[in-house]
Amino acid sequence: MLHRFVVNALLLSAAVAAAPFPGTILERAEDMFPIYDYVIIGAGTSGMVVANRLTENPKTTVLVIEAGKIDNLEPRMLYPRYVWHAGINNTWPYMSEPMPELNNRTHQIWCAKVLGGGSAINGMVFDRGARGDYDVWGELIGDTNAWSFNSLLPYFKKSETFNPPSQELVDKFGITYDMASHGTSGPTQGSFPPFIYSTSKNFIRAAQQLGIDTPAEGGDGSALGVFWSPNSIDNVLYQRSYPRNTYHILSSPRPNYHVLANTTVTKLTYAPCSRSAHVSGVEYVSSSSTSYATAIKRTVKAKKEVIMASGAINTPRLLQLSGIGSRRLLKSLGIPVVAHLPGVGEGLQDHPVAFLGWNATVPPPPEEDPANLNDPVHDAAMGELYVNNHTGPWTVSTGNVLGFFTAAHINLPASVLDAGEAQSVGAYLRPGLDSTVIAGYEKQKAATLRLFRENKLALVEATYARSSTLDGIMHPLSRGYVQITSNDPLAVPLVDLRALTNPFDWDVMINSVRWQQQVMSQAPALKDDLGAAPVFPDPAADDATLKAALRSSLWPSFAHLSGTCPLMKRKEGGCVDKKLRVYGVRNLRIVDASIMPIIPGTHLQSTVYAVGEKAADIIKGVI
Repeated sequence: MLHRFVVNALLLSAAVAAAPFPGTILERAEDMFPIYDYVIIGAGTSGMVVANRLTENPKTTVLVIEAGKIDNLEPRMLYPRYVWHAGINNTWPYMSEPMPELNNRTHQIWCAKVLGGGSAINGMVFDRGARGDYDVWGELIGDTNAWSFNSLLPYFKKSETFNPPSQELVDKFGITYDMASHGTSGPTQGSFPPFIYSTSKNFIRAAQQLGIDTPAEGGDGSALGVFWSPNSIDNVLYQRSYPRNTYHILSSPRPNYHVLANTTVTKLTYAPCSRSAHVSGVEYVSSSSTSYATAIKRTVKAKKEVIMASGAINTPRLLQLSGIGSRRLLKSLGIPVVAHLPGVGEGLQDHPVAFLGWNATVPPPPEEDPANLNDPVHDAAMGELYVNNHTGPWTVSTGNVLGFFTAAHINLPASVLDAGEAQSVGAYLRPGLDSTVIAGYEKQKAATLRLFRENKLALVEATYARSSTLDGIMHPLSRGYVQITSNDPLAVPLVDLRALTNPFDWDVMINSVRWQQQVMSQAPALKDDLGAAPVFPDPAADDATLKAALRSSLWPSFAHLSGTCPLMKRKEGGCVDKKLRVYGVRNLRIVDASIMPIIPGTHLQSTVYAVGEKAADIIKGVI
């Protein structure tokens, strides 16, 4: 029933894109209720999930405040062909600090500013991490029943409607899956496109030839090795499935669900004369405001809770502006200290990625040559095929065969892990950190290195396409941070990714590149069947030359920002408890990727959906 509703909504989307969207979209602050049960800051992936689930109870009122706009379901948001266009004019204007390990380069911080959040602008990869990725969260918070793969699996499934590949695709490519690991009635559609490049089969065969695991289903916690994975697209029109056309559509008919877009929350407000800091609501201004001093400031109250869903950059930024964070930082900016939480904004993690060049001498089938899409005439014909028949290369966003490799897979020398374990306490962290943050990091590092030895976490992601592979560090030991530099709520925060500042990460990257170029390249499915050979960085280069090439080319971020308000004990730099309540204040929770204490070895979209679904049940008292 739900699946049919969502698909029908998608079928109508093209026709109604230019019309006003039905539902409870507030055009003016004057249209708001005087008080809501819950105010959610951020209409991203997790914020939309929580808003939808809370408003299932018609007596519960929810206001979602979004700094960005509500898109009009235009092709650049929906069509897989335009997957990398969706972020244009839909992101915050954030740049990283110069990174010494990367020749002092800066990098755009890919932080969504649109209803739907990261799910509106990402690559539509819809995978999950391995069991160890989530079990370690429970270990760090001290409750493996509350947080683990098993505790999250029902919420992965609750968020999803998995559409199995057609029998034609199964027969042609050997796609495997397990329906028991997937949901069948959730809002987000997970599907395989009808057009898949044949190199996907080569990558699977190459893994098998090298003795690499090829699990039949990655979504059951076995996501180590090479496996098939769906995209977040529906299986009718093959358009992006994201909160704008799923959770939001389902919530919109409810009179107890309000969305105020193009509105920036500037700080939390507190109840006067309360014995402990009691969050009572938020202050906000129009997102068109250029000066906080002259902006019209309004407030709205939350009877029960304020829920933060602004992501790993803006959630800690807003906490700091509201007096929750490091006492030293807050006092230096003249902000009254409400709660001394030095972990706020620390622990920033992402997946640094290098793109390696390959040359394949065996030409692809004509219909698979990606260069054809550079021909305007051919591209237009494929666009017409997509719009009319919903097939062809325009249904492709990113690949459907993923590779996540352990230390054993890439033959990582034990000496690399030994060196990581031998690092002195706090080595390679930024100076001046609170002792609790250092203690928490040491617990994260010890757990990560132990799980690497046990081959329960992926070291790297390496996924093959005809002319390139990516090589991404899945669990870096380097840590960045987010910090306000002013008490002006409209000022841009300082974001320092500090990518590859821990030498362990360089050791992993160098070893992984060498493994791809020297071992993976010898698999007959690549070397013989495709004539594939690595060309960049130069396979003959020594380590110093290889490192220099990577310094100038790799991306420090894969837009998987996380970890800045971790789910850990307060004495270990944590910011939220096992029920996602912020320490030191009342009536405040965080439900976004900032709570992840260790970044999972996966693309984060489905994990954020699951966290949102679980958070909703926590808030409702179901668990």
